[in-house]
Amino acid sequence: MATRSLYLFTDRNLVLLAAVMIVQSAMAASIFPYLSIIATQSFGLSEQIFALALGLGTLASLSGSFYLGIRTDQTGNRRFWALTLAVIYLSGNALMTFAPSIPGYLLTHGALIPIGGGIIGLLYAETRVQVQAWEPRARDLVMSEVRMVFAVPFVGAPIIWGLLIGSGVEPTSIYPVQFVLSIVQLVSVVLVWPKGTPPPADAPARNFWKDASVLLERRVLLPVSLLIVISMGPMAFMVNLGLLFEAVPNRNIGEVGLYSATIAALEVPMMILLPRLLINVRKSRQITVGAIGYTTFLFLLPLTADSWFVWLLCPLAGASAAIILAVPIGYIQDLLSDRPGAASFLGSVVAISGSIVAAVIIAIGATYLSIYWITVISGFTVAFAAGLFFISTRDQGL
Repeated sequence: MATRSLYLFTDRNLVLLAAVMIVQSAMAASIFPYLSIIATQSFGLSEQIFALALGLGTLASLSGSFYLGIRTDQTGNRRFWALTLAVIYLSGNALMTFAPSIPGYLLTHGALIPIGGGIIGLLYAETRVQVQAWEPRARDLVMSEVRMVFAVPFVGAPIIWGLLIGSGVEPTSIYPVQFVLSIVQLVSVVLVWPKGTPPPADAPARNFWKDASVLLERRVLLPVSLLIVISMGPMAFMVNLGLLFEAVPNRNIGEVGLYSATIAALEVPMMILLPRLLINVRKSRQITVGAIGYTTFLFLLPLTADSWFVWLLCPLAGASAAIILAVPIGYIQDLLSDRPGAASFLGSVVAISGSIVAAVIIAIGATYLSIYWITVISGFTVAFAAGLFFISTRDQGL
């Protein structure tokens, strides 16, 4: 395979899976930057209730990811579950399109969307299975490229919605668009998802909880737990940005989308470039450096939010986020090399579970602190986890 090419586009199945990923990402890129604004402005929820819904949604997502990660390794039937999750995601957007309400918001973002969003993990798992026989360097680069594909819609969608909302369009108008995209995603899964792979030869004798116990081994549990806290950084940024800019007199809501899109635009090339430049550096060290960079960004963000200097932080945020969002996928797959489903789901769990840490910080901090201090405390939390991760993985060789 030519190293000058993007590995992802050398295989037909990978291209088709990437197409499904783009649709899912377009929905995430549209709604996530405005979740807090929809909750507090459109439905009048308090920041504490919003944080509670965010936390419940993460727990629902964790539970679904845990089950499917083990079960799909045992059965190989990822296509069936992809269809199921696509239907669940569609139902959440249908509820908010045709019957928007506070209970509907809490149900949609506390259960339906987080569970349906587990299709991201299935996409990573299926991609890993498709490249299982490839040489290690190519596998690592493919997974970084898949994460890059997920980041692409975050470049355009927040800008478009920022301009629309800034011009007076109601933020809940996002949901009808989400509903249409959900239908596209469901049809795409039906048409392009590869048929299920045969289950392992020992599948009938395998016990769910025995297989699951591997995830609780210290060599897995400790670094993954720390990665969850580290991944909280980008989630805290996305959730806090709307509230932070809203609290600054000379900012408007439209700038939320523009700022997050600028960082996403920088993440995309970084996810291609950095893995190639750092191919000989241990993944655990790459993650530590990325976490330190993102910590610095979170420290400076509230201090510069009211000045033009805040835009100069975008390259730092883009490069750091590219590392801590993309590299953990390959790290966890190396950690659980014989369980691609569980490894890929743990990777997606890390990517989304930072929101539960962010939710706790927001829920507690909103009672006593301003959004400025909540953002700074998020940075301290990432820094602490990065230090522990560096110490705990120094003898691991990964």
